[in-house]
Formats: sequence, structure tokens, C-alpha cells
Amino acid sequence: MSKAVSLPAARRPITPLLLVVLGVALYFMGYLLVIAPKAVPMIVAIQATMFGPLLCVLLLAAWFVLQPLAAALFRRRPQETALPVPEAVAAGVEGEHAGSTSVKAPGPITSSAGRPLTLDPDAPPRPVGRGWGKALLTAALRFGVVLLVVVLCAGCVMAAAAVGTTRFFFVIWGIPLALALVGVSLVVLYRASLAVRLVTASLLFLAAVAPWEVVRIDGVFGEFSMNPAWRWSMTSEQRRAQYKQQTAPSGGQLAGDPVAASDADWVGFRGPKRDGRAPAQPGTKLAESWRHPVGPGWGSVSGAGGLLFTQEQWEEGEVVICYDLEKGEELWSHVEKDQRHDDGPAGPGPRATPTFHEGKVYSFGGKGLLTRIDARTGKLDWKKPITDADVLDVKPSVFGFACSPLVHKGKVYVHPGVKGPILAAFDANTGEKVWTAGSQTNESYSSPQLATLAGVEQILVFGSSGVSGYDPDEGTQLWRYEWNSEATAQPSVQPTVLPGDRVVVGGAQPGAGFRCVKVTKAGEVWKTEEAWKTEEVTPRFNDVVQHEGHLYGLDSGRLFCLDASNGELRWKTRGTTAGNGQVMLIGKKLLVLEERGRLAWYDPTPDAAPKPEFVDGIKGKTWNHPAVVRGRLIVRNGDWIACFALKE
Repeated sequence: MSKAVSLPAARRPITPLLLVVLGVALYFMGYLLVIAPKAVPMIVAIQATMFGPLLCVLLLAAWFVLQPLAAALFRRRPQETALPVPEAVAAGVEGEHAGSTSVKAPGPITSSAGRPLTLDPDAPPRPVGRGWGKALLTAALRFGVVLLVVVLCAGCVMAAAAVGTTRFFFVIWGIPLALALVGVSLVVLYRASLAVRLVTASLLFLAAVAPWEVVRIDGVFGEFSMNPAWRWSMTSEQRRAQYKQQTAPSGGQLAGDPVAASDADWVGFRGPKRDGRAPAQPGTKLAESWRHPVGPGWGSVSGAGGLLFTQEQWEEGEVVICYDLEKGEELWSHVEKDQRHDDGPAGPGPRATPTFHEGKVYSFGGKGLLTRIDARTGKLDWKKPITDADVLDVKPSVFGFACSPLVHKGKVYVHPGVKGPILAAFDANTGEKVWTAGSQTNESYSSPQLATLAGVEQILVFGSSGVSGYDPDEGTQLWRYEWNSEATAQPSVQPTVLPGDRVVVGGAQPGAGFRCVKVTKAGEVWKTEEAWKTEEVTPRFNDVVQHEGHLYGLDSGRLFCLDASNGELRWKTRGTTAGNGQVMLIGKKLLVLEERGRLAWYDPTPDAAPKPEFVDGIKGKTWNHPAVVRGRLIVRNGDWIACFALKE
């Protein structure tokens, strides 16, 4: 009776399984920011979630391609092998001649793969192989190396044809996705014919790269999801240019007395006190007065004397522009050429809000240009680029200078927010530097704020190393509470001053929470102590407002209420559509301008989360703070500006 000899089966590789498990684990690492915010640094979790799974798929494809290629080059792959007698015995050949030097098998002997094995006592293992060059070419063609190289080159060519910032996302996501899909197709269809594999790979390649050719990416939202638009649709700058061609500046109010502000005006970032609080209005019903396109910009609007001031980007020029409050018509614009800041996440445009003070408008551009302009005529009085060696000699900000200037007692105060001085003072009449104070190493994006603590007037600055108080006249640091931030989680919110000489600041890193600092002064000695802290909610980029002993704000888009006396979380909403919007208080009503432009009214109470009353606002990504000027609500973003009358 004949008997087949079977060789042991090869061990199944665990590499693919490990790559799949690793890819899934990396994807869910992003959820650690919600479950355990301090488990890993924010930038590590974000990068792992964004690129980890895709990298694992690429490695899986690379493993499949390179493993057989290496086998073809470095491993013996016999088609027919003669086994010496000892190996035949080890293979399990049985019979009366098992111990002899010559074996006559009772029947055909095969391996587990079905290949015939010839038993010859004088024949060592002998591969029937190919030449190295031919093996390399054959394996490369067979296992897709050439195909993947073609995909990579074609992807680079198509990325060059993409629009603007889309190229960046094409390179980091589009090309790796195309390579991954083609690689996976090689894994799945490795037994298919060459034609089937080529057609499938081509279709998958087109599916991976075609969308990037028909869309453009206008930056990202606050949670780093992309903000796409059709490639052929108008950009905000094109829409504004078309609108400007159709409507010439009216030229009204360019002559007359200097512009003066009243108590009903909104003279700077987040209002006169930079606290996001507006006086009570006739009602909360919104009647639209006007709206029109604007150039990109992420600052807010200030207003005085029936005029509105804001900053925009017009191609390569950065613009301070004045609109009529009643009709929305352009009255004047001042353009500074070659002043364009543009970064991938936010997109182009200035970040700060102009400040009105005693008939003048003070602005700070995204590339660091500080200016003073006459509010009535739009005429430039002076300008100072803080990056110049004879001014502050600082490097440009990664995400653009975002400080809204503070004007007080003849000086203009700026927090550069980059490596260098924390605070700089300039003469309001001449623009000359008066003094600089403090220092920091990482970036931050808050603005200086006037406050009175322990009976002493001072300027608060929340920088990357903590919050500090400075003497407005000499720039002397009065006190400092150290709270160092990560380089990837820059402070972006304003200090909130509470009764009892307390200051509240919030972190940008998820899980950083809030700190409340008690400031005291005994003689000439200043001291700070931590009154309370909480890590249950974190404002990140969104400022809070205080109302009747409580703080209201957004934590990753969820509205919350904190007890200002001890930091206790009273409530936090579950669902959210607010995203990285902004909060303001109008009388006793809470208004949330959501990240996608919708408005929501709330009746703030510490007892339970209130239900919102939604109102249509503007469309598009909206990181800008709302403003209330003479009974009108002004909202804007990087595409539109709109004015609503507040009525009963």
C-alpha cells in the first residue's frame, strides 16, 4: 500500500493581525482626550488618530509586497527536490528499509503542497531557481512594487494640480490613502489575473484621489475636521471682490467732528471691559437689517458713533475697514500691501479686533503690523511692524498675531504672543516703543486686559507661562501665577475677573480645566494663591462670561455652568451643535454664536441646563465673537457680516 509523505505546514504569520490591531488601537487613542485627557499629550493623540490607522494599512500593504519579494530573492524555492535518506526518514517514511542507505518507496512521496519528492541517497537539496535579475523583475511585477511606485508618482503629480491648501491635505491623506487601497487590493486579489488587479487598482486609485481634485479645503474646524468646498465655487475673497465691484464706497460721514463713543457702543474686543457682557436690550427677537460678503478674518467688530470697524484680507493686502451701522455700506478702507497671513488650519486673514479710542482706530495685523487710523476719515496716522529688529525683533506667529490692542492713558499695549516679551507698550500718538515687560518661550493668543486688583489698576496678560499683572505706567510685573502650557496647546482665552480680587483663566489642552487665582497685596508685597481649580471642563478657544456668581462657557461644544465661588460644575449639556463657538451675555440672556453660524438664546440658571431657542445667523465657519452696538447684534465670520436689530 502506497503512502504519501507530508511535510509540516508553514507557520501562519501574525504580522497582518498585529497591524490590524495596532491600527484600531491608534484610531481609538483620540477618545482618550475625552475619557482621560491627561493620559497622553494632545498632539500625540490627534496625530495617532489622524494618521495611525492609515499608516498601519500602508505597512500591511508593504508587508504583503515585500515579503514574497524577499522570498524570491533570498530564499530557495525548489520546484523539485531530491531528499537524502536521513531527511526521508525524518519526513516519516516507514517500512522495512527505513534504516538503510537506499530507500525504495512503496509509492509516490509528496510534500504538503503536492510536489513530488524523489528519494536519492546521493542527491543533496538542490533548488531549481532563477537568476537574481530575472527574479527581481518578476517578483516586482507580480507583487505590485512597480504599481505602487506608479501610484505614488501619479499622486504627486495630481497633488501639484490641487488647489491651495488642498495640496497639503492631498499629500498627507490623499496619496497615503491611494497607496493603502492599492496595496490592500493586491492582498485581496493576489490570485487574480494581472488584468483584474490592474483594473481594480486603477479604479481604487481614482476613487482615492479624484475628490481632492474637485474640492478645496478652506482650513479646518475647531476639532480639526476639514472645511471643504467645491473647487469651482467662489472663495470668500472672490465673493467680496465681486460685491465691491457692484457697490462703490458711499463716502458718507468722511467729514465732520471726531468720532465719539457712547455707553451703547462696543469699543473693542468683547466690549468695553473685554468681558463679553452687553447691557440689556429691548428684546431678543432678531430683525435682519443687512448682510453682505466680507474678506477673510477671524477678529470681531468694534463700533462707535454709528460706525463699525473690522479687519479683513483682500488678496495680498490686509485691510482695516469701516462700515455704516445703519446700512452696512463701506465708508472707508485702509489697505496695507504685502501683509497676508495664511495658515492651513484657519486659512487667510487677520485674527484681531480693532480698538476704538478717542476718535482713533488701533489695529494689529496677522503679520504683526500695529497701526493707528483716524476713525472718521480712514487716514493712517502711524504704523509699526513689531517683527522689525528696531521694534520688538520677534519672529512671526505660527497661527498669526491675534492680540487686540489695549489703549489706556496714552499708551497702546500689545501681547505679541510669541517668544520674547509678554507685554509691550507704545506711545499712542507716535507709535514709538515705550517699554517691554516679561518674557515667554511658547506661543499664546490672548489680549491684554485692564483690571483693578487689591485696589491697584493693572494690566492682565494670560501667556504661555501663566497669568500676570503689570503696572500700566512702567511695565513692572506686580505678580505672577505660574501655569505653563504645552507648546501645542496655547492659551487663547481672556482672564475673567471675579469679585474678591480673583482671576479665572482656562487652559487649551483638553483636561487642563480652569484655575482661580486670589491676588493679595500687603504693603509692597504681592502674593497669589490658588482659590480653586477644576478639570471637569476646559474652555480651550472659547471665552466664558460670568452672571450672578456663575461662569458659563463651552467645553468642546457643550454648554456648562460653574459655581464661581468654588469651581463646582453645576451642569453640562450632553448633546451639542455649538462646536468652538463663542458665548456672550446680553442683559440676563445668554447668547451662543455656534461654530457654524447659528445663534442660540438661553436663560442662564445654575439649577439645570436650559433649553435653547435657535435663530438663523450666518453660514460658514464662525470663530468670531459677536458684538452689540447701539441696539444691534453684529455677527461676522470669514465669509459674511450681518446686522440684526434686537426687538421685543
